[in-house]
Amino acid sequence: MNVAIDQRRNPDEVLAAGEFPLTRRDLGEIASMIYSDAGIALNESKASLVYSRLSKHIRQLGLRNFREYCQLVSSPAGAAPRREMLSFLTTNFTRFFRENHHFDHLRDEVLPGLVSRVKAGGRARIWSAASSDGQEPYSIALTCLG
Repeated sequence: MNVAIDQRRNPDEVLAAGEFPLTRRDLGEIASMIYSDAGIALNESKASLVYSRLSKHIRQLGLRNFREYCQLVSSPAGAAPRREMLSFLTTNFTRFFRENHHFDHLRDEVLPGLVSRVKAGGRARIWSAASSDGQEPYSIALTCLG
């Protein structure tokens, strides 16, 4: 199990509810599979995101709940749905300024301090994680140039 989901707490506690209740046990199993397959660590704060992105998949597969879903995607017969699960839980698109509020924060909150540091003779480094086509670092550079 992924240590980000504390299974010592009530594993049957519902973390996200709707048509299909998502329990801590279900989220823990999904988080463990996602971590194993992609190195992505999910914690309990992502329960609503997991629920919203996977509930449609559960309906499409004709399953009744997340428990059945976990059983399917952890079985040999569930290899294709497991790949689909990973796709549903990851961001699969890129574009310039994809999340505008991130660039607003960079411009308004982060850059003033970095500019001060550089003017005082220091260095500034900005790292862009998980850039598929390069649009993200170019968006950062354009934001820095004003």
